[in-house]
Amino acid sequence: MKHKEGHWVWVLDRGQAMEWDEDGVPEVMFGTHTDITLQVTAKEQMATREKKFRALIENSDDAFAILDLKGKPTYVSASIERVLGYDEREAVELNLFHITHPDDREKVEEHFKNALKNPGIPISGHTARIRHKDGSWRWLSATITSMLHDPVINGIIDNFKDVTEEVISEQRLAQSERRFKKMVLEGADLITIIDLEARYLYMSPNYQVYLGDDYEKYLGNTAFGLIHADDLPRIQEEFKAILREKHLHISPYRYHHHIDGWRWVRSTATNLIDDPDIGGIVVNSVDITETIAIQNQLQVANERFEVVLQAGSESIYDYNPETQEIFLSQSFKDNLGIEIKSEKENFQTIYESLHPEDRDRAVKEFNTALEDPGKMVWEREYRLLTRDGQYAYIRDRSVRLTDGEGRTTRVVGAMRDQTREYIFQKLDEFEKELIERSLSEDADEKQIYTDFLLHLESLIPNMRASVVKIIDDKLSNFTSPSLDSKFLFAIQGLPIGPDQGSCGTAAYQKERVLVQDVFTDSRWEKYRDMARKFGIGACWSFPILNSDGEVIATIANYFPEAKKSYGLELNVLERAHRIVGIVMAKFSYLEKIRRDNERYQIVNKSTNEAIFDWDVRRDRFAWGDSLRRAFGHDYSAKPFRLADWVELTHPEDRGAKDQEWADFLADPKQDAWANQFRLKRSNGTYAFVEEHAYMVRDYRGNPIRMVGVLRDRTTHYTSELLKIKEGKIAAHFRKDFPLEEILSQVLKELMGVGNWLSGEIWLSNKEASKVVIAAASGC
Repeated sequence: MKHKEGHWVWVLDRGQAMEWDEDGVPEVMFGTHTDITLQVTAKEQMATREKKFRALIENSDDAFAILDLKGKPTYVSASIERVLGYDEREAVELNLFHITHPDDREKVEEHFKNALKNPGIPISGHTARIRHKDGSWRWLSATITSMLHDPVINGIIDNFKDVTEEVISEQRLAQSERRFKKMVLEGADLITIIDLEARYLYMSPNYQVYLGDDYEKYLGNTAFGLIHADDLPRIQEEFKAILREKHLHISPYRYHHHIDGWRWVRSTATNLIDDPDIGGIVVNSVDITETIAIQNQLQVANERFEVVLQAGSESIYDYNPETQEIFLSQSFKDNLGIEIKSEKENFQTIYESLHPEDRDRAVKEFNTALEDPGKMVWEREYRLLTRDGQYAYIRDRSVRLTDGEGRTTRVVGAMRDQTREYIFQKLDEFEKELIERSLSEDADEKQIYTDFLLHLESLIPNMRASVVKIIDDKLSNFTSPSLDSKFLFAIQGLPIGPDQGSCGTAAYQKERVLVQDVFTDSRWEKYRDMARKFGIGACWSFPILNSDGEVIATIANYFPEAKKSYGLELNVLERAHRIVGIVMAKFSYLEKIRRDNERYQIVNKSTNEAIFDWDVRRDRFAWGDSLRRAFGHDYSAKPFRLADWVELTHPEDRGAKDQEWADFLADPKQDAWANQFRLKRSNGTYAFVEEHAYMVRDYRGNPIRMVGVLRDRTTHYTSELLKIKEGKIAAHFRKDFPLEEILSQVLKELMGVGNWLSGEIWLSNKEASKVVIAAASGC
């Protein structure tokens, strides 16, 4: 309704009919007009505010809900769908505590209770994880206000918003700060800020480890005062470059430590003088004391390795299968005389040094092992040409190195010259064969020596061996399988004597003669034309003596050129000389018997000598038939061991020479053994025997074989014992004692001869009456 002032007002019109006509139509009405402009305006403003509020709530990032005491919504704003994904219908079916993360639930409940205790007061500042409709957890920041006292609201208002990104950012920032703090406080790096004069502006707290609890007192002081005096000039010179270079890597130096004295440190400096937040030079330092120590140890180890390579007996190589380059240690030259070239050329050098008979096999074995992924270590043997033109026997041990995919990247190996071991091993085999064949009843002495000499020649290249017998003080060739027959004819019948070459002189002097150069040695002066004609440059001769000390033969070794007499070859030939001497002594003894064929047949079957060959390592004795012939024991069907020897030894003789025997076995310089003891015969009686034996040892001096003889000396020893007893008995009769006492002493002497348990002396007259005049027992 229009106001008289021209504006419109809201009017509430109320009326009531007071009178009606006969048709019932009101004729008179009573009414009022009330100005309700303020009420209508207020209602319109209320509606507008409500519309704005709803628009604000529905489009806000915040959401709110009115909850009952159990946490179940009685009302939710539409914006909850943007926050948690639930629409209003779904949201009112939820429960706050059911969708809260288990780890946060207790705090949410505490927050809820706190709001109940403070009605009408907003309780803010709580953040918790609430489950989104998609199952993820969202961080919500909530303010809770208890309005249970308000009859219009009658609930608890929960105003909340999604702060997930903020929380995650804060967590990352906190983690970063913790990480940085640990790096600064606990990390290996020492961080400082210094000025251009190297004065400390800042020191990280972990400097306390180095400088002690009062490390901060160094602030404002120069860092140069904490650097070792020997390193300081170098560091100061390097530091000058920081003016022109932003980043500077400083070489290692020693830095003061309040406990250890000095520690090695390496630093990197960054010039941030112009940075307003820094305003200095940032120096990151790290302790490298252990690294320096390891490097020093590695250097020492490398130096030791170099020494080992130079001083060791093995020759080390490192082979690259990809390039066929091979590194050779200095020992290849020192030990084998192989000239070391470039790594490219070394491969061909080794290949060409392989013995022609071994080359293809050795290369094939190497390549086969190289292609076998399951074989990481392998060994092989072959011969390799050395500096003196001879071939060494090599044992090669290789180790394969692979990458992460199993491909061979390198082969590192060691070649060991086992010539000495190989030769002595073969010599052991040749000596054993010689002994075993010599024990055969139908042994052919000449053929046995011939085969043995050929074996020796196979061990010592270019050496030719000979056995010459001495008959009537003249040389008589017995076997020389590789010497020129014309040379043998020329020396046949030459006399022994001084300056009679090697063999004639050795036989005459009864000692070895080692002529190293026949063209300068006076003992070959008469025979130099012969030596020149038959290609002889050196000759070593060893005399062989029989048991009577007479020279019966010589074993000679000829070389085509001058030859120094030392080392391995001399050891081999001396051993060969000794073993041939033992075998020849056996054949010489049998030869004496053969002179009378009939007598030989008898003596050969009844000889009182037993020859043995003892394999020390296997503890096996070989007797042939001699032990049975001499002492009646037959061990042809069972092994004879050292324990059997001890069992056959008289109890009183056992252990008598144990210490002497132990010393003999342990001394590599001893090879001759002699002993006397009583040996039990098969009939239970004891024979007095003499043992003479020769011990064969390997290149290390360890005993490996013993060859010897047992001689039955019972008759000789019994005769000597009886003479001694007769003298003692006669001495008793010369004593001025009663006859009964004299006879008692005589009886004891007689009982001692045969180990009798008791004895008596009887006197009888012509009437055969007998009287015991002496008796004894328990001698």
